[in-house]
Amino acid sequence: MLGVAASLLAIWALPNTIAFRHLLLALGATVAIRELAINTAWLAHRRHWNIWLFFSFFLWLVFHYYFLSTNADEQLYDLKGDWLRTLLAALIGLALGLRLVPAKSGKPNSLPEGIFLAGLFGTIAIYVVRYLYEVVITGQLIHTNFYMEPYLGKTPLVVFGSIFLCGLFAKLSTPLADREKLLWYVLAVISVVSVSIAYYFANTKNGFIVFIFIFSIYAFRLFKNRSGGKLQDKIVFIFILLALAGFLKSHIEANPSWLNLYWDFKAGQNTENNLNWMNAEKYPLPVNDRGQIANASTYERSAWATAGIKLVGEHPLGYGLINHSFGALALEQWPDFYKPVGKYRHASHSGWLDFTLGFGIPGLVLVLLPMWVGFRRAANKEGFWFEFVRWSVPVIVIVYTITEVCTGHFIEFLFFYIALISGLTVQKKET
Repeated sequence: MLGVAASLLAIWALPNTIAFRHLLLALGATVAIRELAINTAWLAHRRHWNIWLFFSFFLWLVFHYYFLSTNADEQLYDLKGDWLRTLLAALIGLALGLRLVPAKSGKPNSLPEGIFLAGLFGTIAIYVVRYLYEVVITGQLIHTNFYMEPYLGKTPLVVFGSIFLCGLFAKLSTPLADREKLLWYVLAVISVVSVSIAYYFANTKNGFIVFIFIFSIYAFRLFKNRSGGKLQDKIVFIFILLALAGFLKSHIEANPSWLNLYWDFKAGQNTENNLNWMNAEKYPLPVNDRGQIANASTYERSAWATAGIKLVGEHPLGYGLINHSFGALALEQWPDFYKPVGKYRHASHSGWLDFTLGFGIPGLVLVLLPMWVGFRRAANKEGFWFEFVRWSVPVIVIVYTITEVCTGHFIEFLFFYIALISGLTVQKKET
């Protein structure tokens, strides 16, 4: 089960792996169903209401299809494809969560933690290896915006890199045996440098925003809970700080749009007068309050978020598609909005916003509430897995807010993750 999950995590976002992913999902779900069947009576206890609430989302999908659908053909296509895979991923996540945390009388086992973290590191590792290969075959050290080659986009690096950092810092935040300390400190430095390289050469603002957030929490906890930390803690902290600061400085110098972030964001909120967000081919970019042409990316993200929030208020039950519900509803509301190209419609750049536009406020609640319950139940509990939950839930919320992730494999991972932390934080049986 753990091996299947780690393999999935390593290649989930890698293009042209869907056949292998299907095999892993089918194999993992087969084992998971058996595991869950054995524990059905126990899971039926009312204290596990959050798990049943979470899986009731799939009933909401069926209800939405039969009674609220406005695009039945595409919604049925999603149900038979993306949502079936997502259900299998959720079953694997729940069963894995139930297995990973030992009973109260059990002892922690660092091997599953290492395997899990290795799976999470897979996306970054593949990127770095592919980058090094590019350096070797071209003889050129610098390849800016190098994200299309391995992943056809930056998003996989932001999502899986950020969750890996949560796992890494969760490991560094738990007590380590003397024989483990040197190994994990060395791995931490290598890992942080690798993530920094990936984020820098992918030129991802979102990635650095989340990285700074995670590292700030680590720094705060290090100096608060350990009175400045031991010598080895300080050395690791300094290495990480220097690596992050160096890559971040170069990133900001290469992206002057950071200096106008507030003004460009403000220009995007004026959706009534600045119309470029509807169709960049018909309307020019606006001039921000500083008298400069707004950065296209920042402006569009702000404008689409503003428009998307308005659409949620007018369509609280959602349009029904896993992807591009924003584009479909925006075209209905504003005829000048981008026309679809085949089935392709634009998404809003915010995963949670797109999810809400797709499945409504009820669908969002059925997902966020169980995740919040897992976060609350992990509070004040000791051990790596509970640390991982405490680190990763806020980061998942942020990443899925600022990144365009309402697409197939990112939704599969999201449901796997929520089911996983629901299983990790149940009240365990004694063995």
